[in-house]
Amino acid sequence: MWGNKDKSTYLTKELILEFKDNDIIPYLYGEYNDHLTYLEKALNIKISDRGNILRMTGKKDAIEDAKIALNALYTRLQDKELSTISHADIDAELRFLKSGKRNGTKKKNGKTSNKVVIKTKNKTI
Repeated sequence: MWGNKDKSTYLTKELILEFKDNDIIPYLYGEYNDHLTYLEKALNIKISDRGNILRMTGKKDAIEDAKIALNALYTRLQDKELSTISHADIDAELRFLKSGKRNGTKKKNGKTSNKVVIKTKNKTI
């Protein structure tokens, strides 16, 4: 019935996520929670908010992806790397997650390396 797919991807999970800085929340959630709605549709999950607390339900892997993406966007807003968030920023975070790359890190054999890799036309540094 399950085929070759991992059963854990079909399990439903609930996760509660809390953000400390209330000044960043409007930028993270978006106008009328637009960014949360976009993330819900992209990952097929349900997100409900109450102030700075988010409750997410859905498939285990999708919830973990949402948690990592939201934490990364929150950190980028805190560090003033971003002043606003767009759907493109959310898509980029999800792509980084799927490729195993995030902020100059690469996953190799399940381990994260903090080495920064710069690719130029002639060589990789």
